[in-house]
Amino acid sequence: MTTFTETYFTMTETDAIMYAKSTLSFFADDAKLSCNEIGDGNLNYVFRLVDKGSGQSLIIKQAGPVARISDEFKVSPDRNRIEHDILKIQGALVPEYVPKVYHYDPIMNCTVMEDLSEYTILRKAFLSHHTFPNLADHLSSFLVNTLLSTSDLVLGHKEKKEQVKAFINPELCEITEDLVYTEPFYNCARNDVFEGTLPFVQKEIWGDESLALETAKLKFQFLTKAQSLLHGDFHTGSIFVTKDRTKVIDPEFAFYGPAGYDIGNIIANLLFAYVNGDQTIEDPVTREQFTTYILTTIKDIIDLFKEKFIEAFF
Repeated sequence: MTTFTETYFTMTETDAIMYAKSTLSFFADDAKLSCNEIGDGNLNYVFRLVDKGSGQSLIIKQAGPVARISDEFKVSPDRNRIEHDILKIQGALVPEYVPKVYHYDPIMNCTVMEDLSEYTILRKAFLSHHTFPNLADHLSSFLVNTLLSTSDLVLGHKEKKEQVKAFINPELCEITEDLVYTEPFYNCARNDVFEGTLPFVQKEIWGDESLALETAKLKFQFLTKAQSLLHGDFHTGSIFVTKDRTKVIDPEFAFYGPAGYDIGNIIANLLFAYVNGDQTIEDPVTREQFTTYILTTIKDIIDLFKEKFIEAFF
């Protein structure tokens, strides 16, 4: 009989059902459960369990010992503990913007949380050129409350240092250091560059010494500036939306770093959405509407962040 109390192993869909029945008290004893592994990210296994009778559902997110995209990335399953603890902190600060957390298991390295299947991943929604009128308001509130409330401006110095210690996250920080701050800026073997854009990349990115210097400065800040407790992976693939609600997921990259990283990350991803819309929407009126929405959202996130930050602090 499978046991979940002794040694970690990577679960299958069948294991996830057995885990829910033996370990959780979420479903009724006679529940008829179905399970699908729906993870489409790079690191984890995500199981969606549904009671066919009641319609109740939940998510079990399990961390594996290596990245799913490549065995090159050895990542500590402790990231699941970090994700659970961050979601609890964020749940206290901004409960409307994060999924509910039901259970954490340090042996199986998994967190059990609210199912957000009625939501859409923001990146996917943008690829279909949908717009969300409350997005800037929601994201700016999330950023202000999570970044300001975990900084020295609010926390006592001892509490802040304890949190810095608790959220040391070297393996996942290394992924960011490599894939965001280092490898895109030289001819790295892992770079996948379209042949048609290679001359531009060689000249304007790999060959630009001033860009390399500014990137090195930003990387140094990322390495050394323990300013706020970051989400650490705050992009449009980590945001779920409906027309009037927003949820931020996947904070496993969280650590204490420069607050501007989260802000810059979401702005960069909005720029990606702008470029996609500008290049793929054929109807000029629709294209203008979508790209204007993206640019307005970027401006509003920055302006609202400043406004809400000042109001919250003073």
